Amino acid sequence: MLDLNQVMQYLIYLGILIGLALNLYVVKKIGKGIMNIVFISFGMSLFLVGLSSLFVSIYELQLEDISLHIFWHGIIYMAFISLIWGGYRIKKNMESPNPEGFNSKDILLLGAMLLFTLNLFIIAPILNNALYAMLTGSIIETIGLHHLVAFILGFVGAGYLFYIKGGPQAGKSMTFMGIYLFLLGSQHLWEILTETFHLFLISGDTIELVEKFIILPAIIFFILAQLSIVKFIRNK
Repeated sequence: MLDLNQVMQYLIYLGILIGLALNLYVVKKIGKGIMNIVFISFGMSLFLVGLSSLFVSIYELQLEDISLHIFWHGIIYMAFISLIWGGYRIKKNMESPNPEGFNSKDILLLGAMLLFTLNLFIIAPILNNALYAMLTGSIIETIGLHHLVAFILGFVGAGYLFYIKGGPQAGKSMTFMGIYLFLLGSQHLWEILTETFHLFLISGDTIELVEKFIILPAIIFFILAQLSIVKFIRNK
């Protein structure tokens, strides 16, 4: 029988699949318009979040704890940067007299992020022991630098999305995406409090369960962001 942690993980996987399906629908409907890069970047962000979960599922019992965290946080950084890039592009398009949709620069950036992520799946077991020997007891592990970077990226990125607003077409969606990123950043604040500073005397399973109760609502807000655009498209 599945325990609550497993149920939540399967719900997260289901949410990711629903979110990606809606995102593909939105991108297809927008076509080659100037807004396509925004939602392609958003979809890439969720796809990378899904890959980070897959990475943990594959390597959780194979890698040393610090190595596992460094590698999967590397994937999360890419997910956050992809989302921030989408926000940056919509801001540039709103300000530019000649706005551009998905172009070669976007292909290079998002392609590099995906290539970097896939490469981590290959090199993780190879570098596991060396990374463990190098980082165990280091300041990176002691202060939880990998958590801190993700937390800062999440919160600063969310603030940036709230600041941009997104205009009449993507405004509501941008707000939902800001909440999505804020919640994902909150997951890493939780990790700082529990795994770095050990402020709460709770088990590892409980820490992970709370994380899942943060991640699932984040994905729900991603879904709401896509649904708001679907509604906009159908009402045109």
